[in-house]
Amino acid sequence: MITENKFELTVRKEDLLELYKDQTAFKLFSKAYAGRIFFIAVALLLGGITLAASFYNSKYVFYALLFMAGIVYCVYDIQKNYRTIQDKKKFVEAWANEVLKFKKHELAINDFALVYTRDEEFFNYAFESIHMHDAATYFQILVNNGAELLIPKKAFAGDEYKSFTKSISERKSNFNGDLS
Repeated sequence: MITENKFELTVRKEDLLELYKDQTAFKLFSKAYAGRIFFIAVALLLGGITLAASFYNSKYVFYALLFMAGIVYCVYDIQKNYRTIQDKKKFVEAWANEVLKFKKHELAINDFALVYTRDEEFFNYAFESIHMHDAATYFQILVNNGAELLIPKKAFAGDEYKSFTKSISERKSNFNGDLS
């Protein structure tokens, strides 16, 4: 006898965008850019000093140009990262709009698989071929073929998320251990 639990999901654009907010937010004064900003500051200082010194002695022109080239490279690298993040942000927003075109989102858990249904499409994820991760704001399912399903916790109504994770853990443990 196959038992099945069904969960109706409420999908909102804000919840979908929140899944990728760390990857789509550009923070210039973060740890990732601290080294580049420090180099730019030091290179500006030393470049200014060597540029001023080059007015008195022409052998300092090379060093001034070297510092300026380093600054240009760092600024270019930061700008390239900014453009990459903006492109990813546009992609994520387009993806969220595409997901919102579907009216019905539902998860069903039976004894052998997790079934995700959106409108008339459905996707079967057999428990032996998936790996699951319960994060702070989402539930992630990685399939062995490289596919990924991210479910925002806010998509579940009330305490349904707890019963979803409990139900999926019980069934997943029948195949390869507890939820990781």
